[in-house]
Amino acid sequence: MPPGEYIIKYIPLIRNTVFHVLIVNCYYRMDQLDELVQKINELLLIREQKIVGSYKGKARFSTYLSVVIENMCREIRNSERKRRYRFVSFSDIKDFKKISEWMSARPASELSPSQKLMIKEAVSRLNTILRTYPIERDKIEFCLKAIFRIPIHLDDLKHHAITDETMDVILTHIDAMNNPDICKTKTQVYDRLTKVFGILEKKSNSDDAIRKWIDEKMSELIIFLNGDPPEYTFTRETFQYLFDYYCKSSKTEFQKTFHNQSNI
Repeated sequence: MPPGEYIIKYIPLIRNTVFHVLIVNCYYRMDQLDELVQKINELLLIREQKIVGSYKGKARFSTYLSVVIENMCREIRNSERKRRYRFVSFSDIKDFKKISEWMSARPASELSPSQKLMIKEAVSRLNTILRTYPIERDKIEFCLKAIFRIPIHLDDLKHHAITDETMDVILTHIDAMNNPDICKTKTQVYDRLTKVFGILEKKSNSDDAIRKWIDEKMSELIIFLNGDPPEYTFTRETFQYLFDYYCKSSKTEFQKTFHNQSNI
């Protein structure tokens, strides 16, 4: 068989697998599909001898190949995560646990100039990381706000398609998540989030599915903040303080505070 012939035969399988593993799960954008398929084709060609030689005939070759392609997709995804690590530097943040103690103990107006500048830098770094999630950013921020009890608004979903028919239902869920008398526990918040994104994404997910998704994204953000190899000690607790300040930084008053501080 001429080199690469099996790739040509299974092009539809390759494209379909890449689409479902990397595009549907929002790791990459739809306009990146052709580039991703090309990467997979190159890997299949480079590893052709090993792939074909390892096939034992216990399943259909197409089934075997789809598993190989799925593993390659995860390899590409993990490589992208490592690339993010290399381009996010946090050399100005030496001990964020200490910063979180400052933030939780007093309002921004009572922080020292050096503390304000350090927090401003941390907020800026978090924003840099979130920018690497162009498709998922709105959903990540909306979900984190909800579980951290930070007020959420319909505008937080501005990049999602909300119709006149769904708006009232979504607003009802948002109002409920903003009301601690209605959503008294995180379980109730996850239930509301599941319903909101079930409407927006037209999917039927369980509360546990969105909880796992949020946990995964929060863990990723903390890993990116800490660096690879780890240089810092961000935890879920300190991350929550940072995210709270990140949200406050979008407000005019908070921006003005930091702007004035930068001119001192």
